[in-house]
Amino acid sequence: MKNINIRTIIAGVASLAVIVVAIIGFFLSGTPQEQRLKLTDEQRITDLQNITSAMDQYWYDKRALPPDLETLAKQRNIYISSLTDPTSGEAYAYTQTGASMYDICAAFDTDNEQDIKNVANLGAQGEAFWLHPAGLFCFNVAIQKDRFAPVPLTD
Repeated sequence: MKNINIRTIIAGVASLAVIVVAIIGFFLSGTPQEQRLKLTDEQRITDLQNITSAMDQYWYDKRALPPDLETLAKQRNIYISSLTDPTSGEAYAYTQTGASMYDICAAFDTDNEQDIKNVANLGAQGEAFWLHPAGLFCFNVAIQKDRFAPVPLTD
């Protein structure tokens, strides 16, 4: 009888420990739904990074920005994985704001502005460039003019 009580206590403690670990896990990393939303936002950032890289290449080739994203995507030396949001299917918004500056916009599900672990989304534009609030947000991008410049050969 004593063994049954000890086993019951051990099983209860183990079950409680599993529940506590699960709760802590959800608290630290979010629910599976929140994680899916973050992954979708990371895909949006990857798409926008691809577009900005393609914009740099286009500008280097033509010394101008394209009139729209479709024109950019049609260039033979440029590959863009996606011009559309992975969830809604709507095109990312693009507006030229200067000779070598533009806004690129997306609708985000989550706010990553407080996410100091978001090192993967930092990129060449600057340390906090790809941080965004939830909702529609536009990044003001300046062409990286020297990005595709030829490197002189040295002896």
